[in-house]
Amino acid sequence: MKKLLSKLHKKEEGITGLETAIILIAFVIVASVFAFVVLSTGLFSADRGKETVFAGLDKARGNLEVRGAVTAASVGIGAETICGADAADDDGDGRVNDGCAANGAVEAGANCLNATDDDADTEINDGCPTYALVQDIKFNLATAAAGAPVSVDPAATTNSTIINYVDAQDRVGDITFTVVKILGDGDDLIEVGELFEITVDPPGTSTIDENEVFTIEVVPPSGGTLAISRTMPPQKDALVNLN
Repeated sequence: MKKLLSKLHKKEEGITGLETAIILIAFVIVASVFAFVVLSTGLFSADRGKETVFAGLDKARGNLEVRGAVTAASVGIGAETICGADAADDDGDGRVNDGCAANGAVEAGANCLNATDDDADTEINDGCPTYALVQDIKFNLATAAAGAPVSVDPAATTNSTIINYVDAQDRVGDITFTVVKILGDGDDLIEVGELFEITVDPPGTSTIDENEVFTIEVVPPSGGTLAISRTMPPQKDALVNLN
C-alpha cells in the first residue's frame, strides 16, 4: 500500500501562492496599462473634437452677409446726336473734346446719324450712344446672427477685411473700397446690430458690359469668404438694382 501511494505522489507538481500572486499582479499591470492607453486616447480624441467644434463656431461667428440690394451706378449714359470734337461734354461722360468716345476710344465720325458704324459698336444710325461705364458698386454688410465683430477698415494692412473683384476680363485682389457706417458706434468693427455700406470701385481693366457676370469676394480676417455674384442687365441705367 505504501508503495502504491508513493507511486501516486512521486511526480506531483503544483503552483505555490507566490507564483499565483505574481501572475495576478502581472495581469493587473497589463490591464492597467491597457486601460490607461484607452483612456488617454479617448481624452485626446474628445479634446481634438472640442477644438474642431470651437474652430467651426469661430468660423461661423466671423461670417458676414449682405443686407439689402446690390446696386451698380453708371456714367456716360445717353445717345449722342453730334459727335464732333468740340469743347462741350455732349454725351455727359465727364470728358470734353473726345468725339463722343465709347469706353475711352475716340470717335472718328463727325456726325453719328449716318449709315456708317462710326463708333464700331456693330450698329449704325444709333446716335453714337456712349457705353455706360460702371463707376461703382454698392451693398450693405452686416454680421451673421450672433456673429463676432469683424474688422472692415479700408486703410488697414493686416487683420482686416479685403475685397477681391472677378469678371470675364480680370481678377484683381484687394481692390479699393470705401465704407459708410450707416449703423454703428464709430469704430471699424461690424458688430451685431450694425450696418456698413460698402462702395467698390471696379478696376480700370474691367468694363462690366451688358449681360456680363462679375463677382465680388469679401474676405474677412476670420470666417468664410462672402461671394457676391451678379449679372448686369441687357441695358444699363444710371442706377441698376442687381438683386
